[in-house]
Amino acid sequence: MAGLIYQVIWVRRFGAIFGNTLHSAALVTGVFMCGLGTGSYVVGRLSDRRHGSDPAAPLRFYGYSELVIAACGMVLTLLLPRLAGFSAGLSSYQLDEVGWSTLSTTTHLFHYVVAIVALAPPCFVMGGTLTLLIRFMVGRELAAAGWRVGLLYGVNTAGAALGALLTDFYFVPFHGIHTTELVAITLNVAAGIGALMLATRSERSAGGAFATAMSAETLGPLPKERAGRGSIVVLTGLALGLAGFAAMGVEILWFRYLSQILGQFRSVFSLLLAVMLVGIWLGSFAGGYLHRCLARPALLFVLAQSLLVVVTLALLGLFDHRAAYQGYVMEIRQQFVAASPAGRAWLALWATLRPILVVVGLPSLLMGFAFPLANATVQKAAAKVGARAGALYLANTLGNVLGASLVGFVLLPWMGIRLTTLILCGCAAASVVPLYLAAFPTTAARNRDRTRYAFVGGLLVAGLSLFAFGLLPADRLLLPSIPRGDEGGTRQIISVSEGQSETIVVTEVAGYERKLFTNGHAMSATSPSSQRYMRAFVHLPLLQMDRPERVLVICFGVGNTLHAASLHESIERIEIADLSRHVLDQAPYFEAANHGVLSDPRVSVFINDGRHHLMMQPVDRYDLVTLEPPPIPFAGVAALYSREFYQLVRSRLKPAGTITQWLPAYQVRGETVLSMVRAFVDVFPQSVLLSGDDKELIMMGTRAPSLAMDVAAVAERLAAAPAVQADLERIQMGSMVELAGTFVASSATLEAATRTVSAVTDDRPLLEYSELSGMRATRMPSQLFDLSGIDDWCVACRERVPGLVDYLDVLSAIYASSAYLVSGQMSRAGGSTDSLRLPESAGAQNALARSPYLQRMFGPRSWTAMRVGEALLQQNNASRAVNVLRHGVYLSPGDAEGHALLGRALVATGEVRGAAFEHDQAARLDPNRAEYRFEFAVALRRIGEKRGAVEQCAIGVQLAPNDADGRYLYAGLLQAAGRAAAAEEQLTRALSLHPRHPGANLVLCKRAVIGGRFGDALRCCDIAAAGGLPIPPDLAARLAPHRAER
Repeated sequence: MAGLIYQVIWVRRFGAIFGNTLHSAALVTGVFMCGLGTGSYVVGRLSDRRHGSDPAAPLRFYGYSELVIAACGMVLTLLLPRLAGFSAGLSSYQLDEVGWSTLSTTTHLFHYVVAIVALAPPCFVMGGTLTLLIRFMVGRELAAAGWRVGLLYGVNTAGAALGALLTDFYFVPFHGIHTTELVAITLNVAAGIGALMLATRSERSAGGAFATAMSAETLGPLPKERAGRGSIVVLTGLALGLAGFAAMGVEILWFRYLSQILGQFRSVFSLLLAVMLVGIWLGSFAGGYLHRCLARPALLFVLAQSLLVVVTLALLGLFDHRAAYQGYVMEIRQQFVAASPAGRAWLALWATLRPILVVVGLPSLLMGFAFPLANATVQKAAAKVGARAGALYLANTLGNVLGASLVGFVLLPWMGIRLTTLILCGCAAASVVPLYLAAFPTTAARNRDRTRYAFVGGLLVAGLSLFAFGLLPADRLLLPSIPRGDEGGTRQIISVSEGQSETIVVTEVAGYERKLFTNGHAMSATSPSSQRYMRAFVHLPLLQMDRPERVLVICFGVGNTLHAASLHESIERIEIADLSRHVLDQAPYFEAANHGVLSDPRVSVFINDGRHHLMMQPVDRYDLVTLEPPPIPFAGVAALYSREFYQLVRSRLKPAGTITQWLPAYQVRGETVLSMVRAFVDVFPQSVLLSGDDKELIMMGTRAPSLAMDVAAVAERLAAAPAVQADLERIQMGSMVELAGTFVASSATLEAATRTVSAVTDDRPLLEYSELSGMRATRMPSQLFDLSGIDDWCVACRERVPGLVDYLDVLSAIYASSAYLVSGQMSRAGGSTDSLRLPESAGAQNALARSPYLQRMFGPRSWTAMRVGEALLQQNNASRAVNVLRHGVYLSPGDAEGHALLGRALVATGEVRGAAFEHDQAARLDPNRAEYRFEFAVALRRIGEKRGAVEQCAIGVQLAPNDADGRYLYAGLLQAAGRAAAAEEQLTRALSLHPRHPGANLVLCKRAVIGGRFGDALRCCDIAAAGGLPIPPDLAARLAPHRAER
């Protein structure tokens, strides 16, 4: 249990020292596992030497080992938090082939040295503990080796599973990382003292009750003492190494696959690890017990590994786990919303655990058979029990390390998850070959034993399973990472690629947005709303500065923020720090939004953890540090929201420097949001909370004595920066009203709202434990919203910015509404604003009429898509408009305006039947709007439905009896239907309502020409032409001589 706690904590600690990178996690895990394996082998050999003369020696040495581990743990507890600055000071960058900066080779070597020096001693000693207990428990009872090794290995693994669960579900969330380390140290001390007491009792009891119980156990005749062949250990070690390689590699695959379904939450990794360890624990017991009953370890090993291949491939390839998970989530959604916080936690945990149990449970159980059965195969000499157990453990751990490294750094990036799965399962199947050769060293022995049938059959079944899996579609295991559905036929998959730590998918709604998905979850996009808040990260702070020069952007996304920074002409250097080269490689797909900003000579790219990059920089370096990390409940993100991180940022800012930080308060529980704000305010008391777009909040703080915005100075800077002004106008932030209207709360409000809460710290990363799954029913803290304090930030803005007061009144109503504050009920969700009421004052109405942003806040989800579609129609880009408007209809199928706009676009592309359907939908959704009836009537006329056209137009005229255009349309439809008298009546009514109606006057012109009244004809045609109606050429030709005479 203590060992697993150490591993989890040390990965965290070294993530803070070396950066939260895949290399850092792999390095710590590799050193940990190699230390365990090496210690197991060396200590095993030493324990054999002492056991013959002192049977209790292994138990006594075990006790001393636990005390040594406790001492090492205490040293590391004190040392590791102080290594970060030292490590950063000795780290450096080197340029790669494209000119991007990556950590240098010497830096990686330094990391290796530090990790080995710090972790190798305790891990070496830790690795010997299991071997010492095996040496003590097996003694000379070689026939019981399989059972006793399975028992010990199972108990050890069960403790590890308990440690995994308690670390991430109790110790760290409630007591912090430091206290968790002390718990592990205490467990070591307790185990050490307990072992020493047992050893002393055993020595004093003349054989001891414990030893007597062991020797009294009869498990069959005691085998004759013999050394056995050395090759049996080598072959069995090779088998166990292959099994370990496959097991650790498959664990990484499982995490990649399941995180695509469940999210990259800390709980997902903890539950996955716990389920896998519990499975191995039970498998170890089962393997040991079956060996005790059957005494056929080779047969059981072959069957277990063959079944492992079949089950693993079947569970991954034959079932749609994402659909099952999403179906279950929908099934319990109402129960989840209505439950208490504790009830929600249990429901979320069970929803997460279900797919993990299905995918991981049975294969893990089969993995557990390997170690005890391999030991049962080699334990032929009582004098070498420890050495052989240690050798097998070393082989297994080396396989683990190799599996983790090759899968993470080579196989997944180069071959993809499908081929990697085939390779790993192929290794699991191949592991039976060396073990079979070890168990039956001669041809005669293999021919005598029926295990050969199981061997051949197992390989055949495994081979057929591999072949069948290879026939599955190439993207079968990638399906959870690919967004489901095409959003009404509007969304296309542009790119799918696999990297070291993520699968990236790029999607496009042509004419509207491109979106970046990593491991199945949306990360960034180019939609108008996304660009508004991402560009606000830099525009808002930089406009308040006098000639800023240096900016650091942490997390690239699709490049919106970075490009916005490049528009400010005074900026001389822009640094972008991102963990993932794979993400940066997607930048060309988003060039329409980022304008190829990575090629800007002022931009320097650093492939590194943003926090580690900051530690490597000198103090007082940046005018602005801005960041928009991944979803904040995901594992590791808390390191960018802790008080210690903000202290680091403050030290790297210039004396008047500023930080902007994304605060998606809808993603976590309210108390966690307050803890995040508390951490920020503790370090940046001069701060303000802003809204970049809707619920996308921005915390902004400065080292300067004041953060007040000077309206006149901002206006002057905007006037001198036309590129910035144009960018702000494009994102609906181009006026001083909209800039000042981003205000949400002053520093005084933030201080008061968070006075009684604990801050997020490195020791207590509360974000990672706020949400246990993608299921959430959160409410943003209402105490964070107080627009009355705007004068603290924007001095005298109410008086100096016309229209701002009314604009803020509307926003105050939005921020106070449950529709806004409750997650999952956006202010415009589905077009519903049941709990959102607009102030009734004329000023508020005017503010809404003037601001497209406020209109979007009150409108349906499709509001932006509809406006984009309208603009495309005005630009005569009807085909692109159709796609965007279809997307809008998908977003808000109950919005009549969206259907009407789509119908107009379809008319422009000649799709008249589709247009008729959309206009029918609009008329059904809003039956009292005459405009939709008239448009439906026109669409019906185009497809030859004259009767239906007349009926719809009649309804429209009833709804809008004073609509001259409607009367004119009705007249034309009646005329086409042969109802001339009724048509004449409607034409007369149209002219009475609008004497200069172009269409009606054109009809009169034609009639006058037929009747020879050319003066009247000229007058009516002139009216029609003045109204923008073209005169038919033949009619113009007949009128030309008379026009000349006149």
